[in-house]
Amino acid sequence: MFEIINKHITKNRSYKSLIPQGIVVHETDNPGGTAEAHYRYFNSADRQASAHAFIDWDVIVQTIPWNEQAWHAGAYANARFIGIELCRPSKHDDIKFGAVWEKSIWLFAHLYVNELNIKEITKDNLLSHDEIRMRFGGTTHTDPTGYFKEYGKTINDFRKDVQNKVNELLNKENDSDKISDWAKDAWYWVKEAAISDGTRPKDFVTREEIWTMLYRMGNN
Repeated sequence: MFEIINKHITKNRSYKSLIPQGIVVHETDNPGGTAEAHYRYFNSADRQASAHAFIDWDVIVQTIPWNEQAWHAGAYANARFIGIELCRPSKHDDIKFGAVWEKSIWLFAHLYVNELNIKEITKDNLLSHDEIRMRFGGTTHTDPTGYFKEYGKTINDFRKDVQNKVNELLNKENDSDKISDWAKDAWYWVKEAAISDGTRPKDFVTREEIWTMLYRMGNN
């Protein structure tokens, strides 16, 4: 899990509502430009372009709310997709690219699970800017095809890794609600005795909750 730094730009905003159907992956084509540098660039003047987030080898910076249209891939895509830009190292750097890839995979999966409620990644809900160009027009950009190719990756590799991370996140959610075998007898007992409702089995407990459970136990 990575931190998402919220630094919403005040310029280059549409303020139009977005109900995202998927996400478009971009690359900045600006060697060495960090997420912070791109935030400053799009927040300093009228650029007639924007994206929801920028990811570099160190941080993830969100620049526009997920439910607002950004100007990243032409009118058709802007009205339907979140747009996320992957930063490019100043020169070929496997370590920095690997860090960008890892953060990107996590952020995309996090958004699919928690913002879009999508569990299956397809060519219709995760597209490259290049695929938007070929399928819908409205843009001439071919990213991040060349960027991925430089490091032996493709958009299909990206989709596959995002799907694996989505599965991992969903499994963690399911595991958090499962009762361990060694605790099942106690779980049934606290519910039957009205000491606890039996929910949130793996959550931390507050002092107030402990007091309340002890109080209920003592008065049953």
